[in-house]
Amino acid sequence: MFVVYSPPKNQYIIFMFINLNGLDFYYETYGEGTPLLLLHGNGEDHSIFYRSADILQAKYTVYLLDSRNHGQSSQVETLHYEDMAEDVVSFIKALQLGRPIICGFSDGGIIALLIASKHPDLVRAIITCGANTKPRGIKKRAFLEMKREYEETGSELSRLMIQEPDIKREDLRRISCPTLILIGEKDIIKLKDSSFIASNIKENELRILPGEDHGSYVYESEKLAIIIEEEEGFLLN
Repeated sequence: MFVVYSPPKNQYIIFMFINLNGLDFYYETYGEGTPLLLLHGNGEDHSIFYRSADILQAKYTVYLLDSRNHGQSSQVETLHYEDMAEDVVSFIKALQLGRPIICGFSDGGIIALLIASKHPDLVRAIITCGANTKPRGIKKRAFLEMKREYEETGSELSRLMIQEPDIKREDLRRISCPTLILIGEKDIIKLKDSSFIASNIKENELRILPGEDHGSYVYESEKLAIIIEEEEGFLLN
C-alpha cells in the first residue's frame, strides 16, 4: 500500500492500493464532503471520471475505484458482477464511508443496483448510467457485436456482458434508497429495461438524456457532474 499526494488546482488527490477479498484494488480520492463513489464500466478504469471528480470534489469526497480486471487492480480468471459488487461493499466497509452515494456507469450501474438490493442499509442513494438488468436489456446490434467479440477473442469482459447480469423484479423491489436512472436517448440499453428498473424501485427518477449515447455524458465530460448537482436534493433526501 502506498500514498502519493498531488495538488492540481490546489486540491490534494490521494492515490492508493487497498487489499480486499484477496485482491489489490487501486483507487483515488478527491475533495471533502458527502462520500460519492464513481464506478466505471466494462473495459475502462477510474480515469473516465476525471472531469466529473474535478467538479464534484467541491461538495463531495469523491472515490474513483478500478474494478477487478480493470486499470491497476488485480486480475482474476473469471468475472461475475456479484463478486464485483462485493468488492465495492468491502471497500465501503474498509474505508468506513458510512452510507455513500454510488454512481455507476454501465457495468458500474449494474454493480450499484446489486449493492443497493443486497445491502440496502449501506448506501444513501444510487445513480445508474446506462445499466441493464439482463443481457437482453442491450439492443440487438450492440449485443451481437459483444457476442462476436467474445467468439473471436474469448474475452472475459465480453463474456460477462453477454451472460450476465440477472437482476429480477424482486431484487429491484428491495432497493429502498433514492435511485436516479439515467439513459441516453441514443443508448445501447433499451429504454424498456430502464423503465423496468424505475417501475420496481419505490423512490426513483428516470431521466432520458436528449442527444446522448451510452457514454457521451460520462467519458471525460462535465455533464454527469452537472446532473448530479442538479439532483442533489433528490439524492440527499
